[in-house]
Amino acid sequence: MTQSFDRLMLMQLKENFKAFASTPIMSMSAII
Repeated sequence: MTQSFDRLMLMQLKENFKAFASTPIMSMSAII
């Protein structure tokens, strides 16, 4: 259970990183 949850979180982080890498710094600071 925990392992699959960790994998899910890792995938989410990957997606977030992809979006972070493809968006301008200004929009990221706005999101944060």
